[in-house]
Amino acid sequence: MANVGYPTSVDLTPDGVTTVFTLPSTPDPASLLVLWNGQVQRGSYSISGNTLTLIGWVPLAGDSLAVYYTATSVSPVTGGAGGITFNPEVIANALFILLGQANYPFASMDRRGHLPQNTTIANQPHMCMVQVSGTAVQDTAIGLTKWRLEFWVLVYIRVDANPSTVPATAWNAALLAIANVMQSVPPGERQTLGGLVNNAWIDGELLFRGGIEDEQTSMKIPIMVETGV
Repeated sequence: MANVGYPTSVDLTPDGVTTVFTLPSTPDPASLLVLWNGQVQRGSYSISGNTLTLIGWVPLAGDSLAVYYTATSVSPVTGGAGGITFNPEVIANALFILLGQANYPFASMDRRGHLPQNTTIANQPHMCMVQVSGTAVQDTAIGLTKWRLEFWVLVYIRVDANPSTVPATAWNAALLAIANVMQSVPPGERQTLGGLVNNAWIDGELLFRGGIEDEQTSMKIPIMVETGV
């Protein structure tokens, strides 16, 4: 059995008045990601135990208020190869939480895919993570399955009209931040998302677009996650 901090996502219900919310478990403050209508909130809340207090803003009724975090209280994860259970939703939350720690000023984040033209300038730089494919291969001798999930991280960055602005410079800064957070483990060790998977890594061809016809740029980063035998 492996004990890990449990990745958690919570959709809160704003009412235009409430600024103090009770979360179902206690977050690791370093992992906390608060999204108001998709926009990343930084330094505009406090956390004490499992109590989240919004500072200087009140979400209205009908607004989206989503909180992602890794719980400090451990949760047993059992079964599978090496004590790892395949739970795709938990894995996706864990990866999204990790990406939210990238050292880059994303204005908004989402687990739903968007087209660049549907992402407002105010919501850029924007990062969304979508799950695009998966494979399963079973070792029939022992009845255990190896799972692979592929995610795309899509990044949209609006560059200004200044001729000195190089679109690749904006891409490269975001790419470096994401690569660094994916490799935020000691040298020689794998990114296990806190013990949930065997490995998670950037894998495959990266695609870049924009900066030629207009000021809208985009980037696709493929990430592979593997768990099981």
